[in-house]
Amino acid sequence: MRFELTPYTIPLFVSAGVAAIAAVLAWWKRSEPGARALTLYLVAVGVGCIAYALDISFVTPGAKFFWTRIAMVAMAVTGSAWIYFALQYTGREQWANRQTRLLLAVEPVVLTVAMFVPRLQPLVFTAPAESAVGPLSSANVEIGPLFIGHFVYITVTMFAATLLFVQLFLRARHLYRAQATAILIAALVPWGGVVVRSLGFAGNVDVSLFGWVFSGSAMALSLYLFRLIDPVPTAHTAIVEDMGDGILMLDRDGCIGDANPTARRLLATGDDSLTGTPIQDLFAKWDRIEQTGEDEWYEHAVTVDGDRRFLELQTSPFSDHHGRAIGELVVIRDVTDRTRREHQLTRYKTVFESVRDRVYVLDSDDRFTMVNEPLASLLGYEPADLVGEPFETVLPEGESPLSSTSTATPDGGVVELTVETRNGEALPCETRIAPISLDRGESGAVGVIRDISERKAVEQSLAETTDRLQTLVEASPLAIVGTSRDGTVEVWNEAAEETFGWAADEVIGDRLPIVPAAEGEQVLADRERVLGGEALTGIERRLQRADGSRIDASVSVAPVSDTAGEIHGVVAVIADVTERKERERKLRRQNERLDKFAGIVSHDLRNPLMVASGHLDLLEETGSQESIDHIRTAHRRIEQIIDDVLTLAREGRDIDDPQPVYMPTVVDRAWATTDTGNATLTIGDGLGTVDSDPSRLLELFENLFRNCVEHGGESVAVSVGSLDGQAGFYVADDGPGIPESDRDGVFETGFTTADDGTGFGLSIVQTVAEAHGWSVSITESESGGARFEFRES
Repeated sequence: MRFELTPYTIPLFVSAGVAAIAAVLAWWKRSEPGARALTLYLVAVGVGCIAYALDISFVTPGAKFFWTRIAMVAMAVTGSAWIYFALQYTGREQWANRQTRLLLAVEPVVLTVAMFVPRLQPLVFTAPAESAVGPLSSANVEIGPLFIGHFVYITVTMFAATLLFVQLFLRARHLYRAQATAILIAALVPWGGVVVRSLGFAGNVDVSLFGWVFSGSAMALSLYLFRLIDPVPTAHTAIVEDMGDGILMLDRDGCIGDANPTARRLLATGDDSLTGTPIQDLFAKWDRIEQTGEDEWYEHAVTVDGDRRFLELQTSPFSDHHGRAIGELVVIRDVTDRTRREHQLTRYKTVFESVRDRVYVLDSDDRFTMVNEPLASLLGYEPADLVGEPFETVLPEGESPLSSTSTATPDGGVVELTVETRNGEALPCETRIAPISLDRGESGAVGVIRDISERKAVEQSLAETTDRLQTLVEASPLAIVGTSRDGTVEVWNEAAEETFGWAADEVIGDRLPIVPAAEGEQVLADRERVLGGEALTGIERRLQRADGSRIDASVSVAPVSDTAGEIHGVVAVIADVTERKERERKLRRQNERLDKFAGIVSHDLRNPLMVASGHLDLLEETGSQESIDHIRTAHRRIEQIIDDVLTLAREGRDIDDPQPVYMPTVVDRAWATTDTGNATLTIGDGLGTVDSDPSRLLELFENLFRNCVEHGGESVAVSVGSLDGQAGFYVADDGPGIPESDRDGVFETGFTTADDGTGFGLSIVQTVAEAHGWSVSITESESGGARFEFRES
């Protein structure tokens, strides 16, 4: 093992000694932020210097390889300790934690294991076999991936630490120019060693170690002698940044060196834009503020973003560890709320002296602290007589006392009460009371009292009128219904209950239930017209009852407005005109029947009369027996028409007293009294009881059976049954049926396809059905014949 001194061996040992002394100094101050990390850094740098000195001095490969491994591990620890020191010193305490320490220990541990485990050594590098003087790195070394990673790690940690120190320099340069510059130089010196080696000025020797020693030693010496920058960044974060008051640090030129978040908020800057700003740019009266004593506060008004704020400022100089003045500390306190309260109290006093409203102020014990002249005059007192008295003084016996704490609301809620004047007169009043802050931060309330005697009289009159109107509504024989703008029922009198079948508590608060779907669109259009201010009178609508039945109604609708003229609802007066409409329908049917009779008399009887008259003339001339037969046939036809007309007139009368009739019995009687020949009848099982006039129902079936036989033949098959799934019945046959083109006209009086028919049979059927309130329609039966269906209309 051969050892040869090089020009760098002695300086490296000296540097190791310097690093050891600096490490002792740093450990002596280990309670300071970053001192422990700095101690580890200096120990690692010292070990690295010794290992590197032995690396470049030993000639044998084994020795060189051993000390190279020690030097690389030491440099890995140096990089980790340097970045951790930078985090602590620059105030990044949130990153200087256990997790970060474990992360920074990974690279040194991995490198150590790889360097000292033979199988893993090639991952770092492979040493040459021949001997040489100088560092092992300058020989023909095969570099592995961990060596490259180690180089990248050292470079990244160096660069990151340098960035942290540069940021500290930029932040502190206005207030601590010399100290900040010294720290920046110390942080940049190791980079100088890298530049020197890169340019080849030191050959293959790594002179950056001298820079590392210089930087660490300078930091340790400053920490021991000068505490570096005072106050240090961590103290600044813990104290200044979290203070509730605003803090500005001024340098000797009166420029802002730093500002805490509160100061930036009060001066409306959310970033570091205050740094470097002359203080006089912010406070025009700064010269006067500086003349204020250290224990005195100066109030100053500023306008920030259009908002006027009131601030109190206190200034005090501060110096460095040599006692030299290096700047000024400005404390800013926001007193806007307090100042505004003071101004508010001043305005209150002015209001009390000038307003005509009756105003008072209560303290937290509900005692008068201020009473203006109008209120005192209303109560019959002098203002001074009421100040200091409890509010209960002006309340009659038995009146609930007013509490400023429970009654006062931010929006000035209204409370009605009765006050008693000095001579014992009771006055109905209302008061609006809102909370305020009095002097010395005490709470209280300000209130306004108004005499509402006249309003109470009007309200009483309105209440009496409302009661009368309510009585009229309830006693009205007509249904009265009121709804809001959204259609919710608000009024439903007894007549409405009787008319529609719903009780008031079933409909009030819900949508109006009386409008059937078929009338919905028209009723909605009427409602929109009324909400637009139009009143509708006597409109006729079909409305719905609770049992599902419909009534004819005459409706008058008008808008409901408040005192301001705004429409907020609709009221409708509804008259049930179902009976009147039924009478009108009856009269209309009677008139239609009269028109039919007139047509029959003028047309149907005229033809056989003309035939009889013509044959009478022929009989006089010829005496022919054939003419007598024709005259006799014409007379029989006239007689048949007269019988059918009488039947039609009789069956068309309305049925006033229907009674339950068992239909199979009526069907059998009708079949028995009709000449049906060989025809057959089938009665369905579902045919039951129907409310009708028995004689007219018998007439209906007789005419239907006669029609079936006349058109279907003597062997026609007839069936009678109930309709599937609905109320009604049918009569069907298996004859030729009725063409679809003729179905609309077969019920017309006089319609017939037989030479000797009168055309009254099916007209009588329809007339009887309508008299019962039924509708009749014609379809095709299952066997292809005619099918007559009867339903309740």
